[in-house]
Amino acid sequence: MGQQSPGTTTAQDVQDRVHDLTPLDGGHSLLATQVVAFVYEVLQIELPLRTFFEAPTVAEQAAVILQNPDERKRIERTAQLLLQITQLSENEVQTLLQEVKKS
Repeated sequence: MGQQSPGTTTAQDVQDRVHDLTPLDGGHSLLATQVVAFVYEVLQIELPLRTFFEAPTVAEQAAVILQNPDERKRIERTAQLLLQITQLSENEVQTLLQEVKKS
């Protein structure tokens, strides 16, 4: 249906991670490249570097990332899981890793 608004979990996660890298203006190609690499690593989607100059704000980037309906659900689920993981304590992470090793 409609685009996800910038106040949602996925947009907020992107905003939290890259807020200091935008807006991008002259001389920020390296920073944009780092964001492209981060987005690929975390969400497994490729964004052309030019996207960061055509849509330089975090809200615009979130809209670009979520525009493909085939990928949208997967991206949203991945973002939700990543947020859940970041909220785990060190002990919870160690417990989960031990459970995975046992299985």
